[in-house]
Amino acid sequence: AMTTLVVVEGGEHMGFASLKDNTHIDMLYVHPYHAGEGVGSTLCEALEVLAAARGATKITVDASETSVLFFEARGYTPMQRNSVPVGDQ
Repeated sequence: AMTTLVVVEGGEHMGFASLKDNTHIDMLYVHPYHAGEGVGSTLCEALEVLAAARGATKITVDASETSVLFFEARGYTPMQRNSVPVGDQ
């Protein structure tokens, strides 16, 4: 099961986030024009509250290099580093 939240202001899509199986933040995206405005924090907090209300005791996320600090600041703890091959890289 997947729950997706979308932030729209004045008809403009600012970002979205998805919670998979009530325990995993599957996607978190903020449009670059709205980076630093709190959109990502608002989406993440909403998913955390929703998951807790549904009984989740922990949430996981596969964070990109650029989002690790964001999640650490929210109290997430890095567990392992993964590499994803793309083509022959």
